[in-house]
Formats: sequence, C-alpha cells, structure tokens
Amino acid sequence: MGYIVKKILNLAIILGVFTLGILYLGQINVINLNFEEITAFISKFENVIQTFAPLVTGIPFVGSFFLGFLGGLR
Repeated sequence: MGYIVKKILNLAIILGVFTLGILYLGQINVINLNFEEITAFISKFENVIQTFAPLVTGIPFVGSFFLGFLGGLR
C-alpha cells in the first residue's frame, strides 16, 4: 500500500509542477491560454468528483478495518 501511495504522490507532484509551469507561462504571456475554456472544462468534472468524494473519505476506515480483520484472523 505504501508503494502505491508513494507512486501516486510522485505522479501528483510531477503533474502539479507541470501544471503550475504551464499556468506561469500563460500568466507572463509566453503562451496564450484561454482560462475561461479551461475553467469550463474543469467544471464539467465537478459532478464526477462529487460522486467519488464519499468513497475517498471512507478509504481510511476501510483500510484500518481490513488490517484489523486480517490481524484478528492471524
């Protein structure tokens, strides 16, 4: 589990740095970004994010329950 979390965090950091770099280049007008279109695109996924929010909040409980269950079986 720790290996997977480490890989996901590394990917998130890389994507975050890349995104911030692109946004910075757009701010200083090196590249032309349509921020209204980007905002509209992100808002399309708002319902998807709200759908998965209860699942994400339950992950710590399910993980600890599963580890406790396996420990009890041993």
